[in-house]
Amino acid sequence: MAGRFERKRLSDMVASEIRKMVEDAGFGPGDKIYSENELTRALEVSRTSVREAIRILEVQGLLTVQQGKGIFVRDSAEERTEALGRWIQSHSDNLFEIFEIRILIEPDCAARAARYADEGEIAEMRESLRRFEDHCARSAIQGAIAQDKHFHNLIARASRNRTLHVLMSTFTRTLNEGWITSLSLPGRQIKTISEHRAILDAIEAHDADQAHRSMKNHLQNAFTEVKEFAVESEGGTIEEDKTEEE
Repeated sequence: MAGRFERKRLSDMVASEIRKMVEDAGFGPGDKIYSENELTRALEVSRTSVREAIRILEVQGLLTVQQGKGIFVRDSAEERTEALGRWIQSHSDNLFEIFEIRILIEPDCAARAARYADEGEIAEMRESLRRFEDHCARSAIQGAIAQDKHFHNLIARASRNRTLHVLMSTFTRTLNEGWITSLSLPGRQIKTISEHRAILDAIEAHDADQAHRSMKNHLQNAFTEVKEFAVESEGGTIEEDKTEEE
């Protein structure tokens, strides 16, 4: 594809560039930024890629799109938090389905990876986790999201099951909302580091049962926090998690 970006993780890369453009131009809270057309021309990508990137930045609470008016910088950190809550509420059915299917599939991926992963694959997972930690330390959300998805993809690849790997690759390419939402929650990045370490330690020890438990615990924790954040935002009550063990 022609232009300034490679196809891989294009929306993530475009979102990072838009964020940089906003910062470099000195736009502040409440300011109207560039239009979709201007961003498309400046970044030399399709309008679809720009819209996906703007959606990422909306989920993170950095931008807001006002129909008929344009794209604006969020007014405050409090408003960004409220925006994330509203976004989760309006997309809850899709988000919850994503987490539910991942909880069904990924623990088995981790268990199989614990049985079959070789030293090279484990080293790749450890490097991905190191990069994830580095991005979190620098508050580089786009890089953190990319490495989180990469970590889960590596585990699926190490499962030695082609279908599981294809499913996971599809999830990470097309279902960005789950990663964007969970890693945008206060404190979730730090918890994810600890949970990823537990998963990786179990895989490295070739302990399939512990790898299964650690992956399930990681996904259920993220799922629970997403639901609780949505509930707190609307002042409702939380339903029992259908994926919890009896």
